[in-house]
Amino acid sequence: MRFDGYIAVRHMRTSEKRRSRLTTSLFCLLTACVWLPKAEALDKVSAVNLYNDKCSGCHTVGGGALVGPDLKPSTAWGETDLTAAVKRMEKNVGTLSNDEVQSLVKLLKEPQLEKILKAESEKAIAAQEKSAVSDEPASSVSGASLFYGRQPLLNGGMACAACHSYAGQGGNLAPDLTAISEKLSEPALVSACQNTSFKLMKPAYADHPVTRQEALHLARFLRDESAKSATGQSFNSYRAMQYGAIFAVLFFMLIAFGYRGRNHGVREKLSRRK
Repeated sequence: MRFDGYIAVRHMRTSEKRRSRLTTSLFCLLTACVWLPKAEALDKVSAVNLYNDKCSGCHTVGGGALVGPDLKPSTAWGETDLTAAVKRMEKNVGTLSNDEVQSLVKLLKEPQLEKILKAESEKAIAAQEKSAVSDEPASSVSGASLFYGRQPLLNGGMACAACHSYAGQGGNLAPDLTAISEKLSEPALVSACQNTSFKLMKPAYADHPVTRQEALHLARFLRDESAKSATGQSFNSYRAMQYGAIFAVLFFMLIAFGYRGRNHGVREKLSRRK
């Protein structure tokens, strides 16, 4: 009897241990199911932020070439080639950790990369609006003053217009920025203005960094003025078409009037001969 009781107690303890292990396993599984998607989402956001900080100043994905090539064709590359390409960019953006390199490679292999970048860009714009507590609201007027040098940069950097032109005004050492906002989102413009990772800009601003507030103003100027320029061009094209149509109608009316007078003169001459 004592032996049977020992067996029964041991069996109960074994069953309790199994239930405990099963409960622990289920808890871990449920935790993983909840945490892993969030962790992946956070990794994706971090990768997009890294891309905006390190890559978007020179590259677009599907928006055409800037200082560097459009990265859309490279999304079809293998991971080995992409990793090597990202590593080569360290000469322009500084040293990248292995985790950062792999994060960028993984991001570039995302099937919905363009949609992801657009969505995160919209979130970044909303975040910038909310950050107005610590930053002044971005102003296109202040951005224009900084761009053309009417207002000096805080750390003594040279005005953008010393190298870049906008709407026909400025220098010609660097690309014209009139349509830059069609290729770069506002957060990417902020990053490009603040980080100055371009070859010509890097040494010029190494000891004279552009502040975040100045970058916000410059990005807003480039965005707003591009929109105005596009609107103005569309309006001017529409007006040109109107004037062209009116001119064509008047031209044909004059030709018709001229031929009418010519026919009348011929008839008079024929009548006189008769």
